[in-house]
Amino acid sequence: MRKILKIRRFTSWIVVLILSLGIIITGFAPVEAEGPSDDVRQDESVELSNATDDNQTLSLQQQPKVIEVVVPAIWYPVDSATSELIEGLNPKPTYPDMYPRSEAAVLNNDGIYEISMMGYPKLDPGQFEVNIFLYTANLWFTNKFHRIAAQGYRTYELDPKSTVKKVVYGEFSATESDGLAFNLNGMDTMPYQDGETMHLYIATRPTSLSTVVFKDEDIVVHNRMTSDEMKIALLDHVEQVKYVSMTSYREEELDLSSLDKLFIYDYSSGTEGAFILDGEEYKNFISSMNELSPGKYEAVFPIYWQENIPELLSAPEKFSRNRYKFDDTFHFTFTVESLIDVEITKTWVDGEDQDGKRPESVTIKLFADDVDTEKTLTLSEENNWSGAFTNLVEFEGERKIVYTIKEVDIENGYTSAITPGVESGFTVTNTRTPEIVSVEGLTVWNDNEDQDGKRPESVTVNLLKNGTKVSSTTVSETEDWKWSFSNLDKFESGELNDYTIEQVEIGNGYTSTITGDSVAGFTVTNTRTPETVSVEGSKTWNDKENQEGNRPESIKINLLKNEVEVSSKIVTEKDDWKWSFGELPKYEKGKLISYTITEDEVEGYESAVSGYDVINKYTEVKPGGTTKPTDPPALPETGENSEPYLLLGFFLVTIGGLLLVVRKKSKVVK
Repeated sequence: MRKILKIRRFTSWIVVLILSLGIIITGFAPVEAEGPSDDVRQDESVELSNATDDNQTLSLQQQPKVIEVVVPAIWYPVDSATSELIEGLNPKPTYPDMYPRSEAAVLNNDGIYEISMMGYPKLDPGQFEVNIFLYTANLWFTNKFHRIAAQGYRTYELDPKSTVKKVVYGEFSATESDGLAFNLNGMDTMPYQDGETMHLYIATRPTSLSTVVFKDEDIVVHNRMTSDEMKIALLDHVEQVKYVSMTSYREEELDLSSLDKLFIYDYSSGTEGAFILDGEEYKNFISSMNELSPGKYEAVFPIYWQENIPELLSAPEKFSRNRYKFDDTFHFTFTVESLIDVEITKTWVDGEDQDGKRPESVTIKLFADDVDTEKTLTLSEENNWSGAFTNLVEFEGERKIVYTIKEVDIENGYTSAITPGVESGFTVTNTRTPEIVSVEGLTVWNDNEDQDGKRPESVTVNLLKNGTKVSSTTVSETEDWKWSFSNLDKFESGELNDYTIEQVEIGNGYTSTITGDSVAGFTVTNTRTPETVSVEGSKTWNDKENQEGNRPESIKINLLKNEVEVSSKIVTEKDDWKWSFGELPKYEKGKLISYTITEDEVEGYESAVSGYDVINKYTEVKPGGTTKPTDPPALPETGENSEPYLLLGFFLVTIGGLLLVVRKKSKVVK
């Protein structure tokens, strides 16, 4: 800096000497010109005084005709290697704060008014001041984020062979020439044309007043953060900021906590984007970041913001032409995300876990635009079968992310159906139809085809679940004595139901037995032993103990069922002249059977059946085959003539006795 000041002092003296010589040579003669300013004083004497400050300001007696003008000028950064404008850097106006001021335009020998590139300030009456402070010595260019990007070369540091040649003012164009060491492209003054703007091109070199070290990770904040939390997250991305102090010209480390401004550049309108304004000024988001909508932004933290550079230097009131505001920032991109929750509710349609097949937990997987996010959620009875995927990014750029879910398959016969919620989230319905069973059976009759006719027209079968009657059914011959109970719950509260049956007592001598089970089926056997009767009898001989010896050795007894002979028996004296047909069915097809007996004819005897007994009465056999009963003739009634009968009877008895004796003797002889 001291070296620079020495050079400036030296340069100033040289310029002053040159000007003084020029004025002396011209003899301080006034020159006629149109439109002289009222503020210009023309004197024939020259008065010099020594410089009284570091800017080497000299008071001279002014001979040339001078007018007061306002000359806007714009500087352009040019790559010294290519002569091309450096993209992204803003041109620097002479009056970047739009504070133009009057300058002096001096009439030269050719009758043309010229302005000094050194920037003579406004004239005082009778004087003008030569200012050799060149703002081009430190001309800073900035990009859209106000970051220092390039520094202008001092004019006397330009290479004589620089490709940066053009200095344009009005229609005038000049190239480099001798004397480049002190002038921009060899030009010390430029012709003045009213209403024109001076366009100056200056070689630049990359430079920055600040250096920043960032962390590698991307910066993402979300809508659920407070403004302070967002600011902390942004600053946490910055490891270190070093900058050049505008007062000490030394590199210092920035205290991030001292930052009180944060400007936001919004990319939502495209890659170009724009700063968010509050009226005509950039809006300060340092304490209102939570106002940002989801999207991509640039955080711009000013280190210096609109600093008035001349005010940092000496005599700023004298060098207002050099007055421009200076910005220095550091910046980086970040994203504001909108976070949402995807809530999941589980619904079971399984009869309150009737079958006991419900799993202890289920797993839900989250998908974003059909891509597995590898996020899972476990639902169980402990969390009331509900939960949520939380803090999910809602947008990717400007496109809303579509979240879907899938349930990891569960077994035991459950199906899964997913229904989107009214606003957000999903309902997962797991359905399992409770298992059902049927209990079937058959009623079997063991009653000899209802021989006795006692079988009822129908029977009632009761169904018992775990010992409790739950249903009944009536079955008859119409259903072939088959019955069933259907749509029965196989389980209850996870336990297997035990189904059994019972039959309502039917009476009429029937007994019931039940075999089988609910799986194989039941069989109810109704048993009734048919009623029987005994048909038995005995023979009674009414033949005076077989006095005549005509009793047969055997007889034949016939059994008739409903007047139809069905059986016979030969009965002898060995059977004690008794017989039995055993236990005979009492009924046939429900009707009482009528049992009777007959006896085959016994010669010489008459048969009389009494119940199942037979009485055989002996009858005498007369000549010619006529039998004579063995009963004595009836006695005549008292008072009748009975003598002849008595004699006849006596005769016959005598004859019969003789015959009997003869028969017995003949048997003995045999």
